[in-house]
Amino acid sequence: MSADGDAAGSGIPPEEGKPSGAVEVSAPQSTDSAKDEEALISVLKSEFAGKANNGALRKALGWEQDRYFAARNRLLDKGQVQKAHGGPGGATVLVVQLETVPAAVAATPEPPPPSGEDTYENEAALYPPMLRQIESVWVKEEGYDSWLCRQTALAGRRVTGGKWTRPDITVVAVQKFKFLRDPIFDVISFEIKPRENISVDGVFEALAHRQYTTRAYVIFHIGGEKFENEPEKNRIEALAEQNGIGLILAEDPQDYETWIERVRARRWLPQLSPHFFAGQNATGDWRFAATILA
Repeated sequence: MSADGDAAGSGIPPEEGKPSGAVEVSAPQSTDSAKDEEALISVLKSEFAGKANNGALRKALGWEQDRYFAARNRLLDKGQVQKAHGGPGGATVLVVQLETVPAAVAATPEPPPPSGEDTYENEAALYPPMLRQIESVWVKEEGYDSWLCRQTALAGRRVTGGKWTRPDITVVAVQKFKFLRDPIFDVISFEIKPRENISVDGVFEALAHRQYTTRAYVIFHIGGEKFENEPEKNRIEALAEQNGIGLILAEDPQDYETWIERVRARRWLPQLSPHFFAGQNATGDWRFAATILA
């Protein structure tokens, strides 16, 4: 996200020459875009009976992630499909078939564990691959138009405001809507926990981050099947649901299509603080984000 407009969140002024509050009429959709949407709907109906794991649907179409999510998000905007839980990477469902999707199709089986799944020495080793997946896939799957994604853990002795006030990964993102003048400005935190620390601690840390963010997630490095056997599994899910904390299970940190969103984070409207950004990272892009809120 550049520092010239998209990043300014809800404070972005209307474009020059365009009256405040005016409804923008979009240009006609290109033929290629319309064909991609038709192809996605056709394959979703014919090969997946109306509900498909995003990774499986993208592979059936033979598309790269950018092309797939662009078409899928346009269909979301039109109300022709919806997001849903359904195996690693999330699922896409035809709106007209939400009530008739067969149970066998809805339960997309998990892929086998990837090779080298236990090669991460500690929590810090998980940050770079998970940051790449969040920045390259997750933000697009969520429909954001522009964003900043940064690792904010391991920032030394910088003062951040107290215990559990420094997320492992922080995202600042903007989402625009056709009939709204002001875009939506989000700050999303991610707390990363390794395979050997699958406990409620991660939920509580993410809950502390929500003081300064609009959404907060905890990501556990574990697959869905193994998570079922964790002793604190039920308490983790219950606390996440009760407190609006997002819960993601990432079997392979380097492959978003193995990630499962078990609980979706609820959006909150905290008092966004420039001091939060100032305490996370000293680089110029975060200072710009802090300036937006000052």
